[in-house]
Amino acid sequence: MRALGRLFRCGSGHLSKDVALAAVWLERAADAGDGGAQNALAGMYLGGHGVDVNVEKAIDLYRRAAAQKMATSCYTLGCIYGRGDHG
Repeated sequence: MRALGRLFRCGSGHLSKDVALAAVWLERAADAGDGGAQNALAGMYLGGHGVDVNVEKAIDLYRRAAAQKMATSCYTLGCIYGRGDHG
């Protein structure tokens, strides 16, 4: 599921870029506990790529991914908290 999400997020070969569809596939993978998908989807929510900006949801996804030792998620959470962007 994460692989499909990433393919649609960037477009590849015969697949056209479709960030909204990427979000659907990444959401499925994130709900299944995939830390990489949680991290990727969090970035989409943080930046509003294919989904509406939702900082709270992004933080929740980053926390879930960080709990699985996803280094990028840990770093990004630190940046969010350091800037005071967490509400």
